Amino acid sequence: MIEASSVSFNCAGKELSCSFVPSFGDDGAVYTVALFTVGDSIPAVTAVSKYESGVCTAVFDKSKLFENLEYRAVLTVDCNGEVRNLTLADVTVYSDNTCSWT
Repeated sequence: MIEASSVSFNCAGKELSCSFVPSFGDDGAVYTVALFTVGDSIPAVTAVSKYESGVCTAVFDKSKLFENLEYRAVLTVDCNGEVRNLTLADVTVYSDNTCSWT
């Protein structure tokens, strides 16, 4: 089982970043965050997270996202072929460089 705490998003500038603290930290694991639209009507946008000092950060190019749409942020952790998934948040990206999440 995987859990994440301290999930946050930053929408300033041309990027959307997602930071979180995984309950399972391993330099050999691959932490990928995918943003799916509600209803999965648009292909997901993915970013591999950087794991440093216990914190993962995934960075997305906002030009690949649609403004004022709700996305589901899903974390996939792959460690030595063992894969776990976790929904991090529902995120809405707004046109004025802000976002909200639950």
